[in-house]
Formats: sequence, structure tokens, C-alpha cells
Amino acid sequence: TESGDAPMLEHLAQVHAAATRSGELTRQLLAFARKQLVAPQALDPNARVGAIVSMLRRAVGERIAMRFEAGNEIWPVLMDPSQLDQVLTNLCLNARDALEGVERSHPHIEVRAGVRAAGESPERRLYVEVEDNGCGMDGPTRERIFEPFFTTKEVGKGTGLGLATVYAIVRDHQ
Repeated sequence: TESGDAPMLEHLAQVHAAATRSGELTRQLLAFARKQLVAPQALDPNARVGAIVSMLRRAVGERIAMRFEAGNEIWPVLMDPSQLDQVLTNLCLNARDALEGVERSHPHIEVRAGVRAAGESPERRLYVEVEDNGCGMDGPTRERIFEPFFTTKEVGKGTGLGLATVYAIVRDHQ
């Protein structure tokens, strides 16, 4: 390209980034409003979570170690695979953001899957856990994290729909 094209390319890159953000926000709003088609199917949680974690390793970056610990005795679950993808993506990207700017010698995200008893009930439930060694949250922030449109990120960096969407998907699957 000619040197005079640089400003035009920069503007086009900004338009592309804005369109990408708009598409992501629209997708999250539709999912949050339950207008997204749900297609539950039997899936192996260990296989699905392992595949998502492998894909997300590139998204979180090389600086952050990411590890998946598969659970034992996990049976197939009936769930829309894209919803499980959405839950893990939102949780892992939030974990990545919590590690941003934090000077740790070994920044990491750990993802675990397993089964636990459902409270006092003998019924066992699948759990998926995402943990990071980032900056953490104060009490007032923890109280609001599942509110739609609540975010601690600066303008243009987050919509506040990530954890609200996670909460809605988990709630809908009991």
C-alpha cells in the first residue's frame, strides 16, 4: 500500500472492530433474551470442556498457563453444546481479564469438571469450575457480578452480559 493509504486502513480497521463488537453484543443480547435457538443433545462433558479449553488457550494468550482437569465417573449430559461453550468462554475470558496487568510469576487458569451431590439431595450434578490467580473481587463487586450490564471493565471493553449469561444458562439447566 502507499503511505497515503495508512489513515484509510486505520479507519477500516476501526470499523471492522466496531462491527465485530456489535455482532458479539447482539449475539449476547439474543442469548440473554432467550431468542437463541437451543438444541440440547447428549454430550460428554469431559470431551467438550477439554476441546473448549484447547481452543481457549489461544484466546487467553501464551503468558497465562491454562490447565484442564477432567472429572471421573461423569455421565453424558443433555445440553446445547453451544451453551456450554458460551459458559466456559465467558468464564475463561473473565479469568484472563482478571490476570491482565497482574504481575504474577505463574499466571494461570484452571478448569475442572466433576460431579457433586446436589445439596442435601442424593442427586448428583455436573459442575464445571474455572479458577484463576488474578486480582480477585471485593465484596460489593461479588454481590453484583450476575446483574445484567454490570461490569468493572472500562468503556468499550465489556458489556456486562458475560456472567449474567452464564448465570441464566446455569439456572435454566438447574
